[in-house]
This record gives sequence, structure tokens and C-alpha cells, in this order.
Amino acid sequence: MLQRLEERVREIKHTHTKQARAPKSMDDFWMQQGWYKKRGGRAEWHPKWVRRDAIRFLVNDVLRKDPREITKEDFRNNKLGGLLFNYFKNSPYGALRAAGFELLPWEMTTTPHKFYEKKANRIVAVNWLVERLDKDIRDITHEDFTLYGLGGLLNNHYYDSPYKALQDAGYKILPWEMKDTPQKFYEKKEHRVAAVKWLIRKLKKAPRDIKRKDFQNNGLGGLLSNHHNSSAYEALVEAGLVSRRDEAYMRSHGHRSNPSN
Repeated sequence: MLQRLEERVREIKHTHTKQARAPKSMDDFWMQQGWYKKRGGRAEWHPKWVRRDAIRFLVNDVLRKDPREITKEDFRNNKLGGLLFNYFKNSPYGALRAAGFELLPWEMTTTPHKFYEKKANRIVAVNWLVERLDKDIRDITHEDFTLYGLGGLLNNHYYDSPYKALQDAGYKILPWEMKDTPQKFYEKKEHRVAAVKWLIRKLKKAPRDIKRKDFQNNGLGGLLSNHHNSSAYEALVEAGLVSRRDEAYMRSHGHRSNPSN
């Protein structure tokens, strides 16, 4: 009994000594675990726990950095290029997930190849961002996408437009309701007209009683200043909602090119 206890103590001390040495390379790791064959220099990747432990060792003991920053080069430079290619389709994200790291594809320095080509993946990413931000979707900006690692998604699939991304994900919003209206949106007359008609429906006012402040208070100040010389009257004329006969009335009530109205 005493002999067994002494053997157990020696075993524990030996284990602690191995841990204290903190090997710095994958070669040390394989040698310690007995997986490295001196002849041929091949690592045995079966069963799955071997792959898992090797990847975790790479991240935690060799590289010692945030798993989201791990790249293909990190695997290749540490003799794990074959593992990555043969078992994880050359995807660091896939390898890290298999090793038990909790992370999302878009949190990686490099998003998995062709990940966003599937609409379902794009929608999941956009929904995640909306939940993460916890603010009115109309206030979501390009900077929000970039800050949370979705700048590439926005640039490559939605022409840098948060509105297009949100719309594709199923959110019911109008372009002019966004904090940042899609670039060049108002260059098309039909878009300007649609926005003005929407304003009339929303306010339930006679078109000739609409003022500049009505545009400004409902997210259409840019439309008015950039395309209608800050004139509510001119915007309404283009939309076919007032005529030249209404000009005198609107002028007398301060509806034309008066910054205070």
C-alpha cells in the first residue's frame, strides 16, 4: 500500500514538472504526448481529441493570443498546415470551433471563405448585430457594421448600405427612415417623389400646408436641402401634389425657401 502511494506521489510530481516546463513549440507538444514519430516526422491525428488538444495547445501555449486572431499562416508556421487542410477545409474558424473555442465566423480576423455567399449566413450576422447593438434599427450605421467585424459583409454584398443589409434580413423600414439614407438614393426622381408622398400620408395634412420643418422633423431635411433648394413647395411640385396656383398661398404662409419654416 505504501509503495503504491509513493509511486502515485512520484507520478504527480512528474506531471507537475512537465506542466511547469511550458513547451513553446508543437514539436515539444508532440514529443511529450508521444505522438511524434522521429522517423518521418508525422503527427498522428486520430482520434479527434488529439486534434482538439493540438489546436488548443497551439492557441494557448505556442501563440498565446486571442483565437479570433488566428490565421492559416499560424497553423502553417507551426507544422499544422496539413491538419488544417485535411480535416478543416483550410478554415481556422472550423478548426477552432472543433477544438471547443466559442466564437462566431465574423469575429475572426478573416471570415471563412465564401461564408457570406449564403443568404442565411448574411441574415444571421445582421440579426446578431441588431441584437448586439440594442438600438432602433433606423439608427444603425456603416460604422456599427465595421466596429463589429461586418464591414466586409456590408461592402461586398450590400454596396456599403446598412439599409440594404437590414432590408435583406427582413426588417420593414424605408430608406429615408434610416439615420444615413443610402448613397445616391435621391438622385432618382421616383425615390424623391415616393418620400414626399410618404410624408403627406404620415402627417395627414393638405400638401400645400406642408412646411420645411415637416421635412426636417421626419428625416427628409437632406432631400429638401440637396435637391429642392430647401423649398417644400418645389418638392411638392415635383411630386405633383401642388401646382403653380398654390405658390402664392404657400409663399404667404412661409412655405417657400425660408429657413425658419
